[in-house]
Amino acid sequence: MGSSFIEYRGYGFWSADTYIERLVGEAADTIAEMTKEDWEADLAAHWNRMASGGFGGWVHLYLDELLIDDRRRSQIQGVIQRVTELHADDDPIHQTGILLLKLLDGKLKTDAASPLDYMVGS
Repeated sequence: MGSSFIEYRGYGFWSADTYIERLVGEAADTIAEMTKEDWEADLAAHWNRMASGGFGGWVHLYLDELLIDDRRRSQIQGVIQRVTELHADDDPIHQTGILLLKLLDGKLKTDAASPLDYMVGS
């Protein structure tokens, strides 16, 4: 199973590709159901591509490129929160969602070289 580094504003976390793919695939579906701006449609389309399973070891969410202000970040945090809550606390998708929410909120200060003790399933 491949893993990818999910980065935002210089910090990030490693995730098993299958977990981050499922999380952002569900988030993309949620975004697609909402009334959306062009950037949201772009984000949903990109995340659906990332969820396709064809990017082993290089799932890139383009968070820095698309979440360029607090309004956008807040909107996507709401979507990730909703998707996360659909899964039980011990589900890897829920746990991956929690990591992504912490990252977007600036509460996760790990980088690619940090110990992997936070990694879901480790």
